[in-house]
Amino acid sequence: MRSSKKLTLGVVLALGLMAAPAVAQSPVALSDTALRKQIIADGIAAYPAPCPCPYSIAPNGGRCGAKSAYSRGAVFAPKCFVEDISKADLMQKRQISYQR
Repeated sequence: MRSSKKLTLGVVLALGLMAAPAVAQSPVALSDTALRKQIIADGIAAYPAPCPCPYSIAPNGGRCGAKSAYSRGAVFAPKCFVEDISKADLMQKRQISYQR
């Protein structure tokens, strides 16, 4: 009797472990607000210089303000505010996320 319970438990655990990677890899649908915040964070993280956004902290400890790439209109400036992200940006980010 005991060995059949152990076997059943072992089978259940094995099936659970086999299903775990499929669950972990499925994309989680984020809300528009959460996705906008993620786009902003990704853009800031990818920016190679110290002052991507006006609210970023400059190397001297102050705010970047008008010296930021965003304020200067730099070509590769990240999107720093929720209002900067269009529906098209959201759709593109979702498409990229689901392709992974």
